[in-house]
Amino acid sequence: MNGISTWIKVVAAAVGLIITVAGAMWGLEEHYTPRIIHEELSTEVAYTKKQVYIMQLEQQLRRLWDRVWMLEDRFGLQCENCPGEYFKEYNQLKFEIDRINRELERCGGGG
Repeated sequence: MNGISTWIKVVAAAVGLIITVAGAMWGLEEHYTPRIIHEELSTEVAYTKKQVYIMQLEQQLRRLWDRVWMLEDRFGLQCENCPGEYFKEYNQLKFEIDRINRELERCGGGG
């Protein structure tokens, strides 16, 4: 009878140990997996935000160039025959184009 109770104690201890190890592994997985997923998603969202920002800059750049080309088409290259207010606008457009190109280079976008 004493041998049977010893085996029961050994089996119970083994089952308890297995349950403890499995619980610890499950707890660690539940604890660290959301952090890993959150970090991956944060990186992906940051990358997507950067892509959207670059696209917005490129669209703005296209609109500015369209206006510059319209002024050059109407008043000549470098807006040489522009009235004063148009020449001022032309210079501001060129300045803004340079600023956006620098920002695109900084962000790694085209430009």
